Amino acid sequence: MNEITFVTSYDNDCGDYADTLMTLVSNDKYLCNITRRNEEFKKDRSIVSGEYVLTIGNQASKNNLQNFKDKYNNFGIHFGYHGTKAWICCENFKWDKESLFKFHSELISVLDEFGMKTDNIDDRVKEFLENKKKNLNSYNGKKAQKGDLAKTFQNEAYEVLMTNIAVTSTLQQSIGLGFWGFLHLAKWFVGLLEKSELRKQQYKYAIVLFYKRYIHEFLKIDEMNDKETSEKMDF
Repeated sequence: MNEITFVTSYDNDCGDYADTLMTLVSNDKYLCNITRRNEEFKKDRSIVSGEYVLTIGNQASKNNLQNFKDKYNNFGIHFGYHGTKAWICCENFKWDKESLFKFHSELISVLDEFGMKTDNIDDRVKEFLENKKKNLNSYNGKKAQKGDLAKTFQNEAYEVLMTNIAVTSTLQQSIGLGFWGFLHLAKWFVGLLEKSELRKQQYKYAIVLFYKRYIHEFLKIDEMNDKETSEKMDF
C-alpha cells in the first residue's frame, strides 16, 4: 500500500495532543502525519477538498462540529469525520462519581493498550475539594477555632496549588485577605485546576480512541487494501 499523508491542524493550546497522535501514527509505516498550528495552516496553505485534514481543538474544529454529525459524543468529547475532513474537540461535562469512574476506567484501559502512562490519572483535586468541604461543614456555626481551620485550609490549598499550577502573584497577595477571602480564591483556583486536568484527560482519551477505532476508516485504508487485493486477484 502507498503511503497516506494527512495534516493535523490544531489550536494553540492543543499542540501536545497533536504530538501524541503523531507518536501513535509513527507506529504505522504507511501513515504520514504533518502537524501545523491552525492559524499557520490557514495562512500558508490552500486547503484542497481532497486533502485529508484532522482538526484538534474547538476553534480549528468549529465549522465541521457545527455542520456535521459526530461519530463519537460522550464525556464532553466530540470527534468525527466527513469526506476527507475530521475533527476532535472537548467541552465541559457535568461529571458525577459514576461518569468519572467510567471515564477513568476506559481511559486507563485504552492507554494501557498502547503502552502509555496511567499513573498520573486520579481524582486528587476532587478528593481535595470534598475533604475541604467536609472540614468546613464540621465547623459550621462555630466561631472558635476558625483561625485554626483557616490556617489548615490555607496551608493545604497552597501546597496543592504550588504542586500543580504556576501560582500567580494574585494568589500570593490573597493570603492577606483573611480566611473567607482566601477560601473563595483558593476554591476558584482549584476549580480551574480540576477542569484543566480533566480537559487534558478528555483530549488524551479522544486522541487515542480516534487513532484506535477511526483512523483507518477516516483515511479509507481498508477500502484501499480491498481494492489492491481485488486488483491482484484480477491480474
